[in-house]
Amino acid sequence: MPLAVALAVLVATAWGQAEDPKEEARLHAVWLEEHGKGAEAIKAYMRAARFGSELAARRLGEIYDKGLLGTKPDPAEALKWFNMARTLGEESQDSFGCPPKCPRTM
Repeated sequence: MPLAVALAVLVATAWGQAEDPKEEARLHAVWLEEHGKGAEAIKAYMRAARFGSELAARRLGEIYDKGLLGTKPDPAEALKWFNMARTLGEESQDSFGCPPKCPRTM
């Protein structure tokens, strides 16, 4: 982990923003995204989602739904991550911006 990322995670942990590994992994992904490291951010969001971060899974759904961070829109991949976010407990009234055929409930 680069020094700047380690410091960002350390500061977030010290301020009480990151209390568990999934949140630390998600904050790392956010930092990468904010610093223009799209491919690395996607990998970090995937790691955070696999740790159980519903917010990271939702962000991946948004990334693939809209074709962000250097990806092309991929409705199937977006649906996979939106469904994972729902499974992990994330809820949203707008159904995470799912494509029109996206099921609103599991």
